[in-house]
Amino acid sequence: MICWGGKQMSGSPHFSKQWLFAAFLCIGISLLNVAARSAEPKSEEEWKPPKLPEAVTVKPEGTVLTVALIDRDTRPEIEQAAAQIDSILQAYWKENGTKTIDKTNDHEFVRRAYLELAGRIPTIDEARTFCDSTNRKKRGRLIDDLLESPGYVSHFYNYWADILRLKERPSRDIFFEPYMAWVKESIAENMPYDKWVNSLLTANGRVVENPATGFQLRDAGMPLAYVDNTVRVFLGTQIGCAQCHD
Repeated sequence: MICWGGKQMSGSPHFSKQWLFAAFLCIGISLLNVAARSAEPKSEEEWKPPKLPEAVTVKPEGTVLTVALIDRDTRPEIEQAAAQIDSILQAYWKENGTKTIDKTNDHEFVRRAYLELAGRIPTIDEARTFCDSTNRKKRGRLIDDLLESPGYVSHFYNYWADILRLKERPSRDIFFEPYMAWVKESIAENMPYDKWVNSLLTANGRVVENPATGFQLRDAGMPLAYVDNTVRVFLGTQIGCAQCHD
């Protein structure tokens, strides 16, 4: 016996469209209520953060370059130099009545650190692990960990590839592949900047034997373009207009 609209019907029920719609609607609401109850956050006593190291870096698929390790013993010297810079800025702000903002919190810091050094935002586990850590030196350690990650190499290779006008194409470029690989390896090995620039500007020979020659071969046969781009990249000055104007 089925009740519908206040009336009783005996025998075989007639499953009208309205009846079926109401039945499915009731079932749907019940399922939504169950899902909502299961999605309710657990209490603080029940929830425990995952056990992870202070910095977890996501490695890209494929060949991963060996990244040079940071000499962490030099951090006191770096912090001392940073403190001197901070004191100069603070003195200037005080003299000019500049209003400063508060120190960034851990949530803001971990996001900015990953964006600046790895070119991406942290995963939930990475951000949670960093923010939950009580280590007073965790910010410096996170920076060092990111500088040793493949993500750092990939991010800064993209930065320099734009400046040096390097493009990886679907088809193999035998002429420039050694040069592009050399740029990546230089970043991974933490080659000093002055040595890196000197290698680009003074390289000679064949690109397969001395990949740094790719910088000069990029504008082969175009001396004016070569000078223009060299000055733009390393001196930050545009002299291209001088090709046509005094």
